[in-house]
Amino acid sequence: MAGSWEYIWPTDLADGQYTLTVEATDKAGNTVTKTIDFAVDTTLSVPVIVLNSADDTGVQGDNM
Repeated sequence: MAGSWEYIWPTDLADGQYTLTVEATDKAGNTVTKTIDFAVDTTLSVPVIVLNSADDTGVQGDNM
């Protein structure tokens, strides 16, 4: 068999550490295995807004 393969990831993959392993074998029987470690983290960080009063021009709405 020759060609391209596709894997559709599950949409409900839980947060955590994972290892993906792919193995390919050619017609001669040669095999190669590759792995990659990855993390799923769907937790949003809380944004932090910092306003330095020294940078404020005092003009309302100038965003400075």
